[in-house]
Amino acid sequence: MVLALSDINSNLNNPLWSSDVLIKSHDNDTFAQLLDTGNLVLLENGGKNQKVLWQSFDYACGTILPSMKRGYDRKTGFNRVLTSWRSHDDPSIGNMSFSIDPTGYPQMFTYKNGAPFWRWGSWTGQRFSGIPHMTPNFVFNVSYVDDANEVSVTVSVLDPSVFFRMVMDNTGHFSRTIWQAREQRWFEIWSGPTDDCDNYRKCGSNSICDVYNNKNSKFECVCLPGFEPRNSREWSDGNGSGGCVRKKNVSTCQNGEGFVKLAPVKVPDTSKARVDKSRSLSLKGCEEKCLRDSSCVAYTSANEVRQSGCITWHADMEDIRTFNNVGQELYVRVDAAELGTYLFGIMNILVSENLSQLLI
Repeated sequence: MVLALSDINSNLNNPLWSSDVLIKSHDNDTFAQLLDTGNLVLLENGGKNQKVLWQSFDYACGTILPSMKRGYDRKTGFNRVLTSWRSHDDPSIGNMSFSIDPTGYPQMFTYKNGAPFWRWGSWTGQRFSGIPHMTPNFVFNVSYVDDANEVSVTVSVLDPSVFFRMVMDNTGHFSRTIWQAREQRWFEIWSGPTDDCDNYRKCGSNSICDVYNNKNSKFECVCLPGFEPRNSREWSDGNGSGGCVRKKNVSTCQNGEGFVKLAPVKVPDTSKARVDKSRSLSLKGCEEKCLRDSSCVAYTSANEVRQSGCITWHADMEDIRTFNNVGQELYVRVDAAELGTYLFGIMNILVSENLSQLLI
């Protein structure tokens, strides 16, 4: 049996749409039901052992509704992918999609034609690292699961009187809206991507996209501490796609090296990062763990709420950006000379600020 929708003037041999599951049904024990959540389900048995054979929430187009799970089933390999319409008036499958990448430390991505377009980032304990204003509030709550069975995220509404949805259009743009009954319209409370720094790898490897502090130069790309442009000519022309490389004749494997803190930022792509989610591992313990490994180039806490666990990077760092107020702390490994230069710069800033206070 399949769940099918046919034209009233047609027959089941020419369906307009059908589910992708085929079940052998006996004694008419299979039926469809539209739930209050908006989920259309195909059920087997009407008793206590009722089984869901298929559900529309697993095959969503461009809209996420409350209680709709997005994520990857580690046992079956099934990934609940959100797909866009081809255009605003053509509901056929478009070229934008949204799903969880389970490799490394799992992350949410928006893809264009299968290639990363916008990295939402990994789960920080209360939000995804690339969505600083996603933190739960009085309207909705986010449930994140990462275990042996699955990695998934589900958004639920705390107030049952609130109608909530999140829509991805055919360009990959997301809009989170709430229905205003009095005004009879959807009211937008969040949208993204927000700027060019949300474009995946806008500035190449080992660099950071800083849209806030470089508005005058109109060039957002800045090399990470201890790194320099891979191609200085392209960099000076405002092309940061080549990224940065470690400065020449430096070593981070000698006595005296340390870490420079960058904050608030979206931490690098975690698809090749290593993670230790132990609650007993503090930020200081994460630093020591990184120092003991000569291949470790940066670290941060796995859970920003508890400041516990440890994520470390051991190769080129990709897709980092700044935020203006909310974000994570990233600690980048530098050699002793670079660390000394950075600390000297901080001391100069503090001395200047103190002198300014004395002169007032």
